[in-house]
Amino acid sequence: MKIVALIAGLVFLGIGVAGFAAVIAMSQMHAAVFAVSGVAFLLFGLARRRPMVPQGPASDHDLRPWV
Repeated sequence: MKIVALIAGLVFLGIGVAGFAAVIAMSQMHAAVFAVSGVAFLLFGLARRRPMVPQGPASDHDLRPWV
């Protein structure tokens, strides 16, 4: 889901910037909403709330090779 949030954030931010630069015909308010929501998606995608890999093995019977 983080990848989806990052991709959506980049797309929305790009649409918002294109709206401000008059590349895409839209009002300034719509461009601002796209840009702000793009930044919000990027922040959600880049947030690290918990580690991707646990710190240590919980037991000796852990079959995950990366721990």
